[in-house]
Amino acid sequence: MKIIFTSLNAIIIGARQGYFTIIEQLAKQYHKHHRDKADKLIENILQSKPSCVYSDHCPKQTPEQFAEHFNKKPFTRWLLNNSGHKIWGEKNTSPLHITTRCLDELSITALTQQGYPINHREEASQLTAIELLFNTEPRNRSQALRKAQAMRMRHPNRQFIFKTLCAAGAELTLDNLIQIATVRSNHTLLHDASTHFIRQNSPKALSMIQQYLDSKSYPIPSIQKLIKQILSKSHPPTIHGKQTYSTDQLSILIHTVSHHMAQTLYQAHLQ
Repeated sequence: MKIIFTSLNAIIIGARQGYFTIIEQLAKQYHKHHRDKADKLIENILQSKPSCVYSDHCPKQTPEQFAEHFNKKPFTRWLLNNSGHKIWGEKNTSPLHITTRCLDELSITALTQQGYPINHREEASQLTAIELLFNTEPRNRSQALRKAQAMRMRHPNRQFIFKTLCAAGAELTLDNLIQIATVRSNHTLLHDASTHFIRQNSPKALSMIQQYLDSKSYPIPSIQKLIKQILSKSHPPTIHGKQTYSTDQLSILIHTVSHHMAQTLYQAHLQ
């Protein structure tokens, strides 16, 4: 009798497990069907939007207008699952630029972990993602782009997203450093920009700078000299293949920027 009871119990348990397995599979199929349906709807909505452009004649076609959709979780999920979709090229933008505009740190990190190119230059703005976060001098001179940049300058999370992109390996150029160091509204980024640029271009120099900070009572001249050497080896800024500054202008700018960088690093050390 005990053997029969044990066998029946085993059959019941097996049947129950089979039942739950079937229910789980049906639930997955149901959710997949509805997710696919929702994804198709999102894709259709995005496809219906005009291509992004910064033009004073089309102020409602900016990438910022397009990016507003991605403040909603279903659209963000779609973006992360479709970072290689052809729609990004068709709309003159990229998923990294969209998530940067949304100041979405988690999505930026997820994209870079997927291997998305961190230094991709957007067609609409001709800027990299990190260049969206400071007053750079874009090739596009429209007021629409300037207004969009000005709004980002005032956002309290700008510095945090800047750090996130630096940590992901975003490249900073000499031109970027000039804009960050010489435009007052960008100064909050200067310490992070300085350490990131030095680390990218001369990792050993960071250790030397730290030694100067620890051992000298006034290390700014030594730090500035070291930074000037790094900046002087960088590619000079160009627009359309032509050098932006004359040799004399560039020399003065490198002197000014290196001084600002050295001061910023010293002040951070004192805090």
